[in-house]
Amino acid sequence: MNVKIEYKPFYFKTSLSWQDEQRGVVSAEGRPDIRAASPAKKYQDRWTPEHFFVASVDICLMIIFTSLAERDGISLLAYTSEAEGTFERKKEVYQFTKIVVRPHITIGAQKDKDKALHAIKEAERRCPLAESVKAEIVVKPTVLVKK
Repeated sequence: MNVKIEYKPFYFKTSLSWQDEQRGVVSAEGRPDIRAASPAKKYQDRWTPEHFFVASVDICLMIIFTSLAERDGISLLAYTSEAEGTFERKKEVYQFTKIVVRPHITIGAQKDKDKALHAIKEAERRCPLAESVKAEIVVKPTVLVKK
């Protein structure tokens, strides 16, 4: 018996209020406001669209991985990561050409190491944000077994 799964679209709404110069505040219902600005040095205390972009891919990978780890019974103890985006001028405009994500995964059992590596690779393939961008996405995981 084939059961047809119907997938529905999701919608995400944000609001932006300009403050002055190239600064504003991003908001979404039920969430804390985020101060945002251009990447100019004088605005180093604020998030930029470029930071949001890189962080979005990083967060997406973590969410998919932790879901897979739970599904696969991986003894996940910790997950941290760093992500770095390369933003360069191509064809008259700046664009992201590469995002490297370095997840550091700590697990509680040696038997889970291969499963964790498989899950992070699967997360990379299944991350919808990574599939939505033109930039190359590179994931370089490290898995530490801590008993």
